[in-house]
Amino acid sequence: MLRAGNIRYELSERDHAITWLLYPCHTPRWQVAQHHGTARFRILPQSARRLTWIRRRSNLSLNCIEEVFLGNGLGVTPTGEKMATIRDIAEEAGLSIGTVSKILNGRRKRTRSDVIRNAERVNAIAKRLNFRPSGAARAMVRQRSLNVGILIRNTQSHRFHFLAAYELILGINERLQSAGYLTLLLRVGDIAGKDREVPRIFQERLIDGLIVISGMPTDVVDKVETYFDQAIWVESLWHSHKCLRRDEFAVGKMAARALMDAGCDQLLWVGYKPVPSSHYSVAKRLEGVKSAADAAVLAVKEQLLEGDCSISEDMVRGLTAQTGVIAYNSLMAQAVASAASLLGLCAGRDFSLVSCDSEADGLVTFPQLSRAEFDRFGMGVAAADMFLQTQSEPGRACPSRMFSSQWVPGQTIRPGRTT
Repeated sequence: MLRAGNIRYELSERDHAITWLLYPCHTPRWQVAQHHGTARFRILPQSARRLTWIRRRSNLSLNCIEEVFLGNGLGVTPTGEKMATIRDIAEEAGLSIGTVSKILNGRRKRTRSDVIRNAERVNAIAKRLNFRPSGAARAMVRQRSLNVGILIRNTQSHRFHFLAAYELILGINERLQSAGYLTLLLRVGDIAGKDREVPRIFQERLIDGLIVISGMPTDVVDKVETYFDQAIWVESLWHSHKCLRRDEFAVGKMAARALMDAGCDQLLWVGYKPVPSSHYSVAKRLEGVKSAADAAVLAVKEQLLEGDCSISEDMVRGLTAQTGVIAYNSLMAQAVASAASLLGLCAGRDFSLVSCDSEADGLVTFPQLSRAEFDRFGMGVAAADMFLQTQSEPGRACPSRMFSSQWVPGQTIRPGRTT
């Protein structure tokens, strides 16, 4: 019997053994807090260091130790208000504690019919008994938090940077969720700056790894590489391992060739003005366009924008039937089409218009746009798979991957001769 204040707790013989191993003294060192009549336990920091040798000092299996932790606190329940544990579920289901633990934690392969029936019965019992495992206890037993951070290039003043990253995040989350992980979003604005304090999530191992989306300032890259060996870089840095990128140079060539094949001999590039902090695609897409144009001995006129995508009527006043406009992304393509419409010009009739990129929301408003299409959701799934490989095989070198795009003809290229 353990007494804390006016509350009594009952410990089983097995729980006593584990408790003694965690707290080797005459009286176990507990910290119990009273919260709305419910006892909550906090395992002291020195306990975690003992988990590595508990099994060597006892005859208990890891499943038994795990059951104590995942049940309710450390297997202790307030007298008169017993909460369900894995042992309760196992007794009612007529199965071993180890089998129930594997089922509830998703580690039991459900291939045979009897295994499927057992899993359904265990989950039904757990739901009826309102069984709630402790995530913190599970993390301490397994030495993993099962949390993954996703670092995005958003700040307090620039909240909607790179909205297409949402498609990546959905793919990452879906794959990691199926593997039992939770994803946490981190903003670069919270950690950027050499004088800014490193966040707790970096220092205290609250996450098992980090997936970085988009380009990042140098000081942020340094912090990530300092605290995380298992960082995955998506549409960001490029190394021989643990990086995923779209082949933006090929995208630029693809867009230019589509216009030249349609007979356009005047190419106009509409994109952002490259600066040191620009995403790598800003320069790479233009390089691809120029490479294709040089091969055909054509010049490329550039219309470079700073900040936003504001397109004035003067920028599109000289468009002709021989002009092919290549927009950096679908947002700029829509801006070009909108400005041209004010002058009575229509993309696909009076001039040709293509985009080097597309987003799911843009396809709703401009589905007829001729464009290079890219499966960002699929890249997100691939990034999550790469992370899971680093967790299952820590010493394995995951080769970087370059992703290609597909051309969607659309209806905004003016019909002309085909070369």
